[in-house]
Amino acid sequence: MRLLGLIFGAGLLGLCMAAAILALAPAAPRAATLPAPPARLALLQPEAGRPQVLDLNRPTGRPTGRHTGFDRSLRALWQRVCRRFPAPDDTDLIVVDMRTETLYLLHRGRIADAWPISTALRGIDQVAHSDGTPVGVFRIVRKIGAGLPPDEVLRDQAPTGRIVAPVRLPDDLAASRFITTRILWLSGLQPGWNEGGDVDTFLRHIYIHGTVNIGMLGRPASHGCVQMAPHAVMALYRAVPVGTPVLITPGTGRLSEIPGPALS
Repeated sequence: MRLLGLIFGAGLLGLCMAAAILALAPAAPRAATLPAPPARLALLQPEAGRPQVLDLNRPTGRPTGRHTGFDRSLRALWQRVCRRFPAPDDTDLIVVDMRTETLYLLHRGRIADAWPISTALRGIDQVAHSDGTPVGVFRIVRKIGAGLPPDEVLRDQAPTGRIVAPVRLPDDLAASRFITTRILWLSGLQPGWNEGGDVDTFLRHIYIHGTVNIGMLGRPASHGCVQMAPHAVMALYRAVPVGTPVLITPGTGRLSEIPGPALS
């Protein structure tokens, strides 16, 4: 019995020593994995100073919070634009803020939806062939792509039947060359500024349209158009009729400062 006890004790001691050696041994290297691309973008609302979160996984990305001062400014802006550029149905206004790369859909001056976008990589430019995004007041004059699946490529305003997979890399500028999903074609409303001659927005083919370049939304990436995620542009397409006014603003001044010729 004493011999058995000695054998059992020696075995137990050996197990304890083996466990200690394993604990001190360096861990085997783990396979490297790339982090998943962010599905949520934090953006700043003007005059708010606090981030709002827009969720790219949802068909629309509703702001998580509301700021009273910002809402009041938007309501005054909506009323001013609609008085100056009346339309049969002027309850809606689209505001494109190039500073925060955000598109707001206003209904009677209140935020109905908001989405991250990409405007021109080269910034603001009114002139044809500049690859810049024009600023000022516009109107949607054509809607193209009803019934098309997300990510279908359009060329010369017509469906091609080609489906392009979303690109989630943060720096793939080449992916921005595709126009997909839906087109909301803009026409300028300010003669000499974004209408007529070499500043004519309609002849420049400036659209709000879908993009596969999901990874660059929230940053400048386009060749002049306003790019949106496929499901976002589909939601906007459904929400607004032809004739809806659109304000594209640098976002660097007050919301009452509409770019272009002075408005009465």
